Amino acid sequence: MVALLLVLGDSTGKAKRVDAGCTNATSDDEAINAAIAASRPGDEVVLDGPCRIDAPIRLLGQRTYRGTSRTGTVIKQAAPMAAMLVSDAYLSGERMTGDPIAIRSLTLHGDRSEEPTGSW
Repeated sequence: MVALLLVLGDSTGKAKRVDAGCTNATSDDEAINAAIAASRPGDEVVLDGPCRIDAPIRLLGQRTYRGTSRTGTVIKQAAPMAAMLVSDAYLSGERMTGDPIAIRSLTLHGDRSEEPTGSW
């Protein structure tokens, strides 16, 4: 599957839009994480299409994460995982929550049959 990564903006340091196109394949988390890694503070990461993930999405602070619509951008859990969206601070083992983020116009669909077993 081919995923789309498109970075729109200029070299003046202004915020830009970073597009992450999903293909409804379990490799979508890799495409989304690549788009996020290519973004800079202040940017907007836009997710398009239905997305299936089998690994967490690592959210970097000082960014906006937006779907094209709540019904058009659905991120569906496709494998057991403790969290679908996680902050980079959490993954780094920091005691603080990390820099602020905004999430808009998307739906998360966790699949109970894919939840890890055990106590939290």
